[in-house]
Amino acid sequence: MRSVVAAGVLSTDEIEALFSSIKNLKHRLLLMTIYSAGRRLNEATDLHVTDIDSRGTTIRVRQGKGNKGRYTLLSAVLLDKLRLYWLR
Repeated sequence: MRSVVAAGVLSTDEIEALFSSIKNLKHRLLLMTIYSAGRRLNEATDLHVTDIDSRGTTIRVRQGKGNKGRYTLLSAVLLDKLRLYWLR
């Protein structure tokens, strides 16, 4: 894997390599949720099934920074992977 560029932005290949290097599915999806939805670690670990709006493609953050609620985007790729995890 190449080193991170000066601005700290990873390429698509580097992101895919990072995700695929994580063998534990739960941990991989946690990192994917943080990266894809722009969530903080504590927001991602506190995620409930009811926070996911698949029709509106959003994820609700119940008590984010400053105890404020907000919504983040839910990508189709992440939604598919979360659904597979749920079925397991």
